Amino acid sequence: MKVKLIPFLTVFFLLTIFSYTQTPSIRIRVQPVMVDVNLGGLVPANNLLGAPHLFTVEIFPENIDVKIRGNVSWSDFGQNNFRQVAEFTTHVFQSRTFSNSNLGSDIRIESSRTESAIIDELMARGVAAGTVIIQLTLLDRIGNSLANTSAEVLFTSGSQTLFLSLQTPSIFQNIGNVLVSWTPVSGATGYRIRANKKLPTDATLEAALEKSGQPLIDDADPTRRLLATETSVDLRNLLQYDWSPGDNIVAVVYAEVEGKSYKETKSNIINFTIENPALQQNIGTLPSTLTNLIGLMNLPDGTGILNLLASGDIVITGFTNEGGRTMSQEEVNQILQMLTANPALLVNIYRR
Repeated sequence: MKVKLIPFLTVFFLLTIFSYTQTPSIRIRVQPVMVDVNLGGLVPANNLLGAPHLFTVEIFPENIDVKIRGNVSWSDFGQNNFRQVAEFTTHVFQSRTFSNSNLGSDIRIESSRTESAIIDELMARGVAAGTVIIQLTLLDRIGNSLANTSAEVLFTSGSQTLFLSLQTPSIFQNIGNVLVSWTPVSGATGYRIRANKKLPTDATLEAALEKSGQPLIDDADPTRRLLATETSVDLRNLLQYDWSPGDNIVAVVYAEVEGKSYKETKSNIINFTIENPALQQNIGTLPSTLTNLIGLMNLPDGTGILNLLASGDIVITGFTNEGGRTMSQEEVNQILQMLTANPALLVNIYRR
């Protein structure tokens, strides 16, 4: 697969003259971790009463006519599959600093769309645990984009204390070492890890983890048991069967607590893919850079492309410009850096 990157710079370098001299800016201030907070507070609606204060938005300069377009996405712990929960656009208001609780009250919502099935699923859990990405775009009164900002928030439950994470947060992991860490559980006498390959026929991460047959790391094997003092490990050192480049892997950690089956105290499931250096050596780190960029944005076909990249069904072999010329790594890197700094310029990435 060749990824075609069109240099949007020629379009976006056209200047628009505004009636003020200060460059408009927008910023979110939010706590990076929230405990026992209901996700519903992040979905604005007109006349919604009692919304908790979760984040603050700062817009400069103040007292100019602006609008905001927002997007809220959710991913369960250990997964890189962000699902859109809600999107909205406000009516015109005077720029200032405000709280999320102002959205729908004195800052009215002009249009919105919510994914009811996802919201109902999360609400049914009570306090869901996962990661939220909030993306806001500052617009002028007629809808032209002025600036954008985003924030990532970790939602945790006070009752769910065992969280497993990759020490290198990327969907692709090095074949030689995959470092994971977890939060210690009070009273735990030890930990056990289970890991397995996820095949296209496995319907869910759970199904891939628990399917019959010999797993990559067997939690029932006493030789793989970890001490209570350990809260991190290189999964490579625990493997009982080797993994290969391109393998899609799922893993979970269990805590041994006296009086309980260790299966009762279980972490979230993490999901990652083993890098394939032979396919990536010609373009260095660009595939992972592009993948991380796609993962940060809710592009219309972003999730599908990420899944195909993770499964190895598509492979990036190079980059071409609009004229068909193969681009150098330096050229592509400059464009990716520009898009990372200005995500509103990236409208979509699609397959042909």
